Amino acid sequence: MNQTAQRHDDTFEKLAIGALFVFIGLLTVVWAGAQLAMLVAYGHPLHTTFEEAGKAMFAMKDHMGDPRAAWLPEQRDQLPGPVLYWAATVIAMVAGIGVAYLAWKVFRDPTESLDQRRRAGVSAQGRLAKPMELRPLLIRRPVPGRFVLGRVGRRLIATEAAGFIKRRRRSSSGPGAVMPVGPSRSGKTTSIINGVFEWRHPAILVSLKNDFLEPPGTGGARLATSRSPTRAG
Repeated sequence: MNQTAQRHDDTFEKLAIGALFVFIGLLTVVWAGAQLAMLVAYGHPLHTTFEEAGKAMFAMKDHMGDPRAAWLPEQRDQLPGPVLYWAATVIAMVAGIGVAYLAWKVFRDPTESLDQRRRAGVSAQGRLAKPMELRPLLIRRPVPGRFVLGRVGRRLIATEAAGFIKRRRRSSSGPGAVMPVGPSRSGKTTSIINGVFEWRHPAILVSLKNDFLEPPGTGGARLATSRSPTRAG
């Protein structure tokens, strides 16, 4: 119950913040559109405030054919006609959307997923690992007893070391299987094959295709060193 109430509170808070940003964005577009129209038509800005722009924004729905009528009389006589006014407003809106998107890309946490679903109190969404989370997996060169999975920057990423597993909490089940997940031709098979070449212990590889058995996979190298290669299925 507490988790449900907290989730509802978080949703309401996000909606409230989103509505606030939409209001500020629309207000800025109305103000910037009028300023741009004045600069293009007469070469000088419109002398107005955000409060006056807000009043014009709420009155605009009744004056779509002549947006100047939504403004106060002292600004109404200065503004250009509807064609230039709306063209300037559209340009201001497109520019505002672009700035907002760039700000979102720059300041958004890349490890935070957009959909914050939780199951049994645990986040159910995949995300990019943080540097501290990858630290136990990074090595400079192949190490005995650790299966190389790929590369992150200039360093290799491998399965956890036995010493690190022993230091983990007691609820850990220890080392287990590795399942690479990714789109087609993203390098999954190549990474696993390279890891097999450096691996000095038995390994069971499971794939829906024959890429582990046929060249240029391990069929011509790894299986050639096995005394009794067995193909399942």
